[in-house]
Amino acid sequence: EDAHIAIPSLGLAVGSGSARGWRDTSVFGVFDGHGGEQVAHFVARHLPAAIAQGPAEDPTAALVAGFHRMDELLFDPSNREELQSLSTSMVSPIFGSGR
Repeated sequence: EDAHIAIPSLGLAVGSGSARGWRDTSVFGVFDGHGGEQVAHFVARHLPAAIAQGPAEDPTAALVAGFHRMDELLFDPSNREELQSLSTSMVSPIFGSGR
């Protein structure tokens, strides 16, 4: 019922121009499906890009905005078929030596 992410370089994994500032940031996360794996896998798929859309110079704000974006996506009716339960997550960014 869990999903996880282990991303050595968020900027390279997301691959968009806006994620360039995230190249030296690794992200590791575990997502608990609470009785079902659908939401955990959904969050594992979408959260990295949502975090990378935030400001690399303010990772706290980027994480908060990323999780708010997950809430928006989870409540979007077009995603309901993919989802059947709730998820609790723990994510930890690890920064390169330049920070």
